[in-house]
Amino acid sequence: MDAKTNYNQQRSEILQVFCQADPIKSVGKLTRDLTRLVDSNVGQLWLEQVENTLASDLLLKVCLVAVGGYGRAELLPNSDIDLLVLLASDLTDAQRVCIDTAIEHWVTASWDFGLTISHSVRTINQALSDSLDDLATQTSLLEARFLIGALPVFDIFHLQFRQTLDVPVFWRAKVAEMRARHMRFDDTPYSLEPNCKESPGGLRDLHLIVWLSKAAGLGNNWSELQANRWLTRSQLGLIERSERWLLAIRAHLHIISKRAENRIVFDLQTGLAQNFGFKDAPNKRGSELLMQRYYLSARAIYQQFTLFLQKIELYFSPASIDALPNKIKGFPQFVEVNHLLDIVDERAFVEQPSLLLDVFYIHGKTPGITGFSAKLWDAILKSRNAITPQFRRDPDNQAKFLRILKLESGITHAIRAMNQTGVLGRYLPEFRKIIGQMQHDLFHIYTVDQHILTVVRNLRRFTLPEHMSQHELANQVMAEFHQPWLLYIAGLFHDIAKGQGGDHSDLGALCVAKFAKNHHLNTADTKLVVFLVRQHLTMSTFAQKEDLSDDKAIARFVQIVGSKRHLQALYLLTVADIRGTSPKVWNAWKDKLLSELYHLALYAFEDKKLAPAANRIESRQSAALKKIEPQLHACVQSLWHDFDAGYFLRHAESVIAWHATHILSHEQQAFGAAQSLDDQRSLQVMIYIKDENDLFAHLCAFFQKRQASVFDAQIYTTKNGMALDTFQITLPEGLVADEAYIKKLTSELTASLKTPPPLRAPNLGRLTARSRNFPIVPSMSLQPVSASEYVLKLTATDRSGVLYSIAYILRQMGIELISARIVTLGERLEDIFVLNSEKLATPAIAAELETELMRVCRISTQ
Repeated sequence: MDAKTNYNQQRSEILQVFCQADPIKSVGKLTRDLTRLVDSNVGQLWLEQVENTLASDLLLKVCLVAVGGYGRAELLPNSDIDLLVLLASDLTDAQRVCIDTAIEHWVTASWDFGLTISHSVRTINQALSDSLDDLATQTSLLEARFLIGALPVFDIFHLQFRQTLDVPVFWRAKVAEMRARHMRFDDTPYSLEPNCKESPGGLRDLHLIVWLSKAAGLGNNWSELQANRWLTRSQLGLIERSERWLLAIRAHLHIISKRAENRIVFDLQTGLAQNFGFKDAPNKRGSELLMQRYYLSARAIYQQFTLFLQKIELYFSPASIDALPNKIKGFPQFVEVNHLLDIVDERAFVEQPSLLLDVFYIHGKTPGITGFSAKLWDAILKSRNAITPQFRRDPDNQAKFLRILKLESGITHAIRAMNQTGVLGRYLPEFRKIIGQMQHDLFHIYTVDQHILTVVRNLRRFTLPEHMSQHELANQVMAEFHQPWLLYIAGLFHDIAKGQGGDHSDLGALCVAKFAKNHHLNTADTKLVVFLVRQHLTMSTFAQKEDLSDDKAIARFVQIVGSKRHLQALYLLTVADIRGTSPKVWNAWKDKLLSELYHLALYAFEDKKLAPAANRIESRQSAALKKIEPQLHACVQSLWHDFDAGYFLRHAESVIAWHATHILSHEQQAFGAAQSLDDQRSLQVMIYIKDENDLFAHLCAFFQKRQASVFDAQIYTTKNGMALDTFQITLPEGLVADEAYIKKLTSELTASLKTPPPLRAPNLGRLTARSRNFPIVPSMSLQPVSASEYVLKLTATDRSGVLYSIAYILRQMGIELISARIVTLGERLEDIFVLNSEKLATPAIAAELETELMRVCRISTQ
């Protein structure tokens, strides 16, 4: 058996043993065995290609060094093999040529052998210079491990590297790098597809602790840190268990994906769960149980990481003589030192458990405090189990919890700190159940608990003038509301019953009602928070699915809401909720829809009844005219004679003015126009052309070809047979809705309208991983409204090509589309079509339409 075959066989055996064993217990053996196997074969190839070919004097000038993850002997199945060929700095040009030739042969042999090496060749001086110029190189060299060759060369390098390493500078640079890395992941470990290496609470945070410890000479591994009293025994055990867990996750990600994958993506979560022995439970998938375990581990690492950073910061930047403890008025148990809240006596929480709530109140209300000291962190973590049912029933503690929610500033910091330390989950047991809870929908990108905290943060931002530009109406409404703490309660409970089975809104309403009773809220406030939790999806549903020009729809919404105060609160919670799901879900169009529904309902509450449709049309026309040049008013009025009442009731005055301006400015009667929706990713597109049966299908084909996603559309035909359609589209990743893009799109759209290309059979695009793992059961209903007119309602998973497929089916069956309301919620479509066809009265034709539509939609969920 040749060496390459033997290597591959040994590697396969190592992986097979790991896959058949307990992942967490055996991952240490896996990394050791893989490292030893690679060490042996890299060394053998070095002997054959370098040491057996170079003269003996040159062999004293070169050595091979493992760096990076391979240097710390943390080799995983598809990790890069990072190597440094280290040369003495006194080589002549002739000597360098000889060594470079041998190294080239070694590199070629290594790749032929099947080793995925990543190498660099540096003299000692070059390596030292590179480390000073590049932080990544400096970090990689910090983990340098000698493999083979001239040991004196490595020893000289190692000594000089330690001498040139400016530890405080390295510490500051690595902390800044860490903060930037955390920001890339929204500063949370709770995304639904976390990166087990790079996300907060991931392996990279553990690596950073070791890097800083090595640089400062505090210890080269966890055991040395514990021996040097930087870690307690319990911390040592927690960190080592968490590290083994994350390494095992990462190893199985490599094996399942057959690449160096570090993201726990949806497509891999089920396979991971099976490999770790997680089985489906009545209300939770095995993958959910796996991920909850991951999030708990990530949070534990994040806590220990925070503690260590504070300790090492004090080590590098010891407090000066001026940094004396400042007393906290009214709370003698606590002091402020160097902008950190500290505890005078760690036993205080044992003697007065209620201080576990006071500490967060102090943190929120005291200006200048940026966090907790390591001593206080540790004391909270050790004492948090004192929050028992008896603790929660104590009226004083209940009042203290409400006092935190009523803070005029610092509420977000206080609540997040309560969650990070585990105090929030112990005070609200229902909240503890949803820590790390996955979300079975296509909107959220965070776990339930992280989403809830983001919603509370958003509500808090509505009280701050510095965020006015992002949500002006929400800030205005909040200024009138006066009791934001009630909204924080609703925010904490609105999704708290997810994962329990049943309707989470109704179950959450029961939870918040119990909370309100225990915390002695008055009848009106109790009624408000219960209403908000039970109805927190109602306003979004009405705004995006109902026809806001329909008086009956507005009347139904007003009846559900019941009062102006409830309307204000529901609007604020709805905006905070949608903005807290994903940056991609909120857009300017949803903002306009919610704003319009809010003002329509507010008008009804203030005047007791909606204004007659004629009055609203006149008001909307007047407002639109103010946005149009005065010299065009007569022409506009003439144009509007061809528009019926439905047009003016369904479109905002800004859109009406935009339509009229473009229609009058174009001589030709077939054109497209577009404008940005203020978020650089979305466009509003209008089409004006003589209406034809194939038009909607042609437009859908046009947008699909450009990979633009339609998330809302209004299809309208004027009295004189002109189609005036308005689409809201999202551009594909990497494109920006700038002036150049808009000009190009409208030019292509106008050309396509004048000379429509032939309609081709549709092709459905690939599903996203989220859609594959959270499929929507498609549904449709077809209801007659007259002899030939029908309303088709369709719900399914959205994907590229679905809308065009629907339009193509209608066209093939000869069914006329009168109007359409296209609504895309995340990756879920909920579309309403008004169809005209006497054929639909025939059961067989109606059944054929349903079969064809379900065929498309079922494909989209596979």
